[in-house]
Amino acid sequence: MSLSGRSNKSLGVRGCETGRGSRLPNQGLSYRRDQGRHSGMAEVTVFYDRAGQTLTVWFTDRVHESVCEETGDEVVLMKDVSGHVIGFEKLNFSIPQSDSLRVAVETVPA
Repeated sequence: MSLSGRSNKSLGVRGCETGRGSRLPNQGLSYRRDQGRHSGMAEVTVFYDRAGQTLTVWFTDRVHESVCEETGDEVVLMKDVSGHVIGFEKLNFSIPQSDSLRVAVETVPA
């Protein structure tokens, strides 16, 4: 899978009061809803904002975001109301302008 940021404005540090007003831009990526996919399949959503220099990864739907916590290592953890991590954002993430971001997903046997 190849992803490239298409946003033309910087995100800056996340507001994180709630996921409902999330400042993440719509990158034109499908959320794979209503596409006849297996509904029990796990899904990971990845956003790369080249201008804002952020890489954001969601392990569930971002509307469940309740609170954010910055780890001090330029990583912001997004959590649900139960305190479970449902995503993270890497600040100051960049790749050379000529490169595209490639994401590989592997599963490990239990």
